[in-house]
Amino acid sequence: MNIEYIIQLLNNKLNTLNLAKDQAFQVGDLERINAVNSEILEVQNTLSKLGLISTIEQTAIATNSTATEVVKNGIEATFNPTVITDATKCLLSFNIEPYATDPDHELKIQSILEKMGLMNSPEQIEIYLRKTSPNSPLTGAMIYGEAVKYNVDTRLLMALMQQDSSFGTEGVGARTFNPGNVGNTGSAERTFPSWQDGVAAVAIWLDGHRRNDTVIPAETSSEENSDEDNSTEDEEEENVDTEDSKDIEKETESVPTNIVDEVPETPKAVEVEPVENATSTVEATTTPEVVEPAIEEPAVVTETVVETSPDTSTSTVE
Repeated sequence: MNIEYIIQLLNNKLNTLNLAKDQAFQVGDLERINAVNSEILEVQNTLSKLGLISTIEQTAIATNSTATEVVKNGIEATFNPTVITDATKCLLSFNIEPYATDPDHELKIQSILEKMGLMNSPEQIEIYLRKTSPNSPLTGAMIYGEAVKYNVDTRLLMALMQQDSSFGTEGVGARTFNPGNVGNTGSAERTFPSWQDGVAAVAIWLDGHRRNDTVIPAETSSEENSDEDNSTEDEEEENVDTEDSKDIEKETESVPTNIVDEVPETPKAVEVEPVENATSTVEATTTPEVVEPAIEEPAVVTETVVETSPDTSTSTVE
């Protein structure tokens, strides 16, 4: 059955009940009035639910999606009211929920970010400061320097100080050199030596509250991809170098040993076998290339005469 038709029938019934209520008032029938009021509330409740269903169907048709998807998106938006845009995407990188006790603090920061332009230089920050808080003791160079030092988002750093002390001109932060009210809980105050230190305290707080599950913007993703590509190229180059070194080792192993320079051998003593009945030993030296032949020393003949009988004699040649 068409929902619009049901809604029309219920509206007719509602009109009838209202007429019955008027009649009960005219006759002073209090019991009847209470009964009709109960019926009117039930019909109004049913009409509200049917109106919601009708709106969901119309939204699904307009967005080319299903009624289930529309309901799901609505529930997610209820639990996550912060709508991320280019102006507020810095909230994806830092968790500022615990920064303040005000339940609407994050929405207020989001509102400031949506109205704030680019803040890419000390000069741009200075112009924004003088326009928003002309009497602010802070400077563009002071804020920009701390944002760069701790690598935090400049616009988010500014939004926190604008919300909490109007850049050091209002509230407790104005008298404690604490433009971000870091440590100012209402029951306790934290005073810094200078405005520079107060700005640094906010930057340090942001640096310590980065989100681990950060949704990385497209440009950051491309940078990471390029880093991955570079690392892959470096690994490939290392692999090539390793393969080249292995090839060189193989070539070295295959080189014939006969092309390696020979190391001269240390001269050795060469013993010459003695000639029969010889008693001398001649040493000969060898060179790395030519071995000189051993030179025999002249044999010394020793004659021993032994006296024997007149007709026999013996000689020994050494």
